[in-house]
Amino acid sequence: RVHQRVEVATVEGRRYALVNAGEGVRAMALDEANDAKTAASVTFGGACVTSLAWRAKEEGERCDLLVGLANGEVCGVDLGRWLGEKAKRATATTTRWNADGDGVNASRTTCVRWRTRGGDKENLATGFDFVSLHADGSMYTYDSSKDVVAAKFEALADASALSVAASQVPGSNPSARWHFGRHTLNAAAFSPDCRYLVVVNGAGMCRVLDVELDRPNIVAGFKSYYAGFNAVTWSPCGRYVIAGGESDMLEIWGLYEREVVAWGCGGHRSWITDVAVDERAAGEGHRFLRIASVGEDCRVAFWDWHFPEDDDLGETAARDSNTATLADQASRLSVGAARASRRAPSFVGPDANIVQSAHRDEVERLVPIMTHKLHTSPVTAVRFTAEAALTATLDEIKLWRRPSHPSRYVHDDDHEESALGFP
Repeated sequence: RVHQRVEVATVEGRRYALVNAGEGVRAMALDEANDAKTAASVTFGGACVTSLAWRAKEEGERCDLLVGLANGEVCGVDLGRWLGEKAKRATATTTRWNADGDGVNASRTTCVRWRTRGGDKENLATGFDFVSLHADGSMYTYDSSKDVVAAKFEALADASALSVAASQVPGSNPSARWHFGRHTLNAAAFSPDCRYLVVVNGAGMCRVLDVELDRPNIVAGFKSYYAGFNAVTWSPCGRYVIAGGESDMLEIWGLYEREVVAWGCGGHRSWITDVAVDERAAGEGHRFLRIASVGEDCRVAFWDWHFPEDDDLGETAARDSNTATLADQASRLSVGAARASRRAPSFVGPDANIVQSAHRDEVERLVPIMTHKLHTSPVTAVRFTAEAALTATLDEIKLWRRPSHPSRYVHDDDHEESALGFP
């Protein structure tokens, strides 16, 4: 089943909600009244759209919208030009990588992600600026600024083993294949400083890769409490990874602690399908994360998680992360040092830095500040904007506006930050 995906884009001062619909993508204008009106739509004949990713376009770049298809293809679209022309079908100006899956990978594209712009660009490998994840457990790296050159990779010696392979064709695009085993790769996210990439799969493995160098290195990660992961994202500060899936609960993992530091329980009665962090709440100097999750149970849940007391030391470690190892960073935190000594990495081979799931009595429990059945069919996507949150199902998209008056916000006497309560 193809899930509804949502991206919020801004083009020439106007905001649009981009959603997949069968073999096409619709751009829905969000006007001042927050009514969603279809401004344009485009179809990619032959395969369903399975994933979307957008980033603001800078001068000289070819495209700002990535579209993943069920046949393994990835398309790059200039959103501003498409909206201006109101094209109904993908045109010759659309860049198509791995066309029809020929020569590279014909399995379903499950996720596409732009590499975040941030950090010290001169110290980052410049070989790729986006990745595509596939149902066969493979991920490919692309450079959107280069022409499409068909790649060729040697056959996998063992489809269940982790491997990294460069294309046998010089200058090809994609340039590399990162294989993570037989299980479907469901989601990925780049850290705000673009040094790390977190990837989750249907077996419940969450791997954190250091992609600063040309060859990726699995530096940390964790195993889910139960079954597979469907969604993952980073906190705006870059210190925490939030994942959700078939365990029906959120798992918050600390980069410096190197293990799960909190579980979100009781918000869902079925699989979590997507998670998002409210950057507005996190960006106003408050010491907590406001997280939204949606699931197969038609519910939307909101969670508040307050940072550990020694988070200020974590900020110091983050500033020195370019030179310090994860062990060095963890040693600066009283929380991280204690937990690192209690739970050591427990896998072998490339996954030697991955830890098993924590025991039930070792992890902080969160309860949602709100959980409610807001749709009549499974909710597959959630996004925050400055004014609202968007949720999507296969049948509809809903926009939930933030309270317009402070008196309508949720308050907590113990935590002044909760005055930003939503909804």
